[in-house]
This record gives sequence, C-alpha cells and structure tokens, in this order.
Amino acid sequence: MFETYRPSGAFSPLFILYLVLAIVLSAAIAFLYELLLYWIPLIYITFLITIGFGFAVGLLGVLAINLGHVRNMAVGLMIGLLIGCGGITAKYWFQYERFISIVADNLIAEENVDTEKRPALRKALKEEISFKDQIDDRVQRGWNLGKRGAGLPLTGVFVYLIWLTEFGIVVVIALALARHAVRQPYSEALQKWANEEQVVMTLPIDSMEMVDQIKNAGSIDDLLKIPVPKSDESNQFAVYTVNSVEGAEMEDAYLSVKLTTITFNDKGEEQRSDESLVDFAVLKSAERQQLQENAELLSEAIFEYHKAKAAGTLGTEPTSNPSDA
Repeated sequence: MFETYRPSGAFSPLFILYLVLAIVLSAAIAFLYELLLYWIPLIYITFLITIGFGFAVGLLGVLAINLGHVRNMAVGLMIGLLIGCGGITAKYWFQYERFISIVADNLIAEENVDTEKRPALRKALKEEISFKDQIDDRVQRGWNLGKRGAGLPLTGVFVYLIWLTEFGIVVVIALALARHAVRQPYSEALQKWANEEQVVMTLPIDSMEMVDQIKNAGSIDDLLKIPVPKSDESNQFAVYTVNSVEGAEMEDAYLSVKLTTITFNDKGEEQRSDESLVDFAVLKSAERQQLQENAELLSEAIFEYHKAKAAGTLGTEPTSNPSDA
C-alpha cells in the first residue's frame, strides 16, 4: 500500500505566542459581533451572524496553527477550543459593558446628570449591577420571533438554549477548521507547509471501473496508470491535485484525487459534488515527474480523439494506454 501523509505530532513553542495574539484578536472580532447582535436583534439573522463569527475566530486558529507549525492534533484542537471560548467570553463581557452603558445613559437622560460624570456613574453601576444581574435581565427579556414585538416570546430556559446553541456553533466551527489545518501536508525536511496546490490532471471518467482502479490502487504506480477514456464527454472527472512546498520541485509532494460529479437541477443550474478517493499520497520526485508526463500524454490522447472525431475516422485506429508510452 502506498504511503500517505500523517501529521508528525511536532510543533513550534512559538505557537503559544500566536495563540495569545489570536485570542486578543478574537476579542476584537467579538466586539464587532456583539455590536451587530445589538443593532440587528432578529434571531433569524443573528444565526447567520453567529456562523460568520465562528468562521472568523476559527480562521484565527488556523493562522496560529500555520505560524506555529503545529502538526499535533491535540494541540491544534486545543488552539481552536481556546480561541472559540475566548471569543464567546469576550462577547458576553462586551454585552455586560453595553448593558451598564445603557443604564447609565438612561439615568443621565432621566435625572439630567452632567455627562462628564458618566465614567463615575458607570463605575458606581458596576458595583451595584453584577454580571449575573445582567444575565438574569437578558433571560427575562429574551427575544421575540414576531415583527414589532407581536410574535412568540422566547424567554427563560429558551434563552439559555439559544446561548448554548451559539456556543456550540462557534466552538464546533473553530474545532473543525483547526482539525483541517493540522491535517494539511507539511515537509519535515524543509520545515514548511506544503501549501502550493496544483491541479495536475483532470481525468474524464467513462466507467466505474476507472473509479475502482483509483480506489483500490496498491501503489503510486497504480495511481499513475492512466487508462484512455473513450471520450472526454463525461459528467464525472478524477481530479489529481499535488500539494508541495513552493520552489522545492525535488522534494516529496502529496497527491490527492477526488471524484467530481457535475449535474444540473430543474432550473438548468450546474451543481458539483466531490468525493475524496485519495488523500495526500506521498509522491517522490520521480513519481511527480511521471504524473506530469502522463497528464501531458492524456491531453495529447484527448486531442487526437477530437481530431479523429472531426475527421470521421474515430475508431479506425487502436488506442493505447498513455502510461505504457
């Protein structure tokens, strides 16, 4: 069986620095997140905003993993978890600060208090109103699913369920992105991520036997054998993608193959679905060169197919497997 990439489990101690910076940045993003939730109190829209927030803090985790050269899954997931929890915690703190500010502004307006005394008033209110008091107030007020306050109110335990859902969305997205980042190929020899991605070949699939040949390949040579399709007029394609370190053509690379299926819905819109067939098979330099040569031979074969089809001579000459050339 051919060798596939597996994270080594190593990491740079500098990841701690990048983690701290990412948590600080997640707090800044949480400020904007809380602001959007305040100005757009529609629960349907806030659900989408929460997903966006989850991706934002999750990408900070990916950045910390990449800069910290983290190839350890446990460490990567810890980074995702801490950044996700940090972002959510910051959001609730900003929510508390906003609550104190609203109360202070209302008192200033009602009692004609000098605005210069606002900082002192906020400080005094913080001594009287705890974080828990603000939470209790929010639980009591909740949300309203209808327009202009005329719909179904969501209060009490439903508020806690919504907050739990929010936490779950953000943390799950952050963990998923962190897991994906750690699994990306990394050159231990060069101490660099193999993040240069190139689609080397798109192979038309004209039978399920071709798919089975890729799935059941026992060696890199089996993966590189390219049967000539009867035509390139197919709705399925095996996409051969190589990940490598930029500028390191002589080093190992990593081959992935996915099956892309193209269909059309009732409106005539194109839809694509992907199925992973091979994930990050290790390619030696010679094998990488062979793949490139085979891709060129396949292109020539397809060109000859169209040439023969246009000339009306299709099928009069036998075709050979480019990998045998």
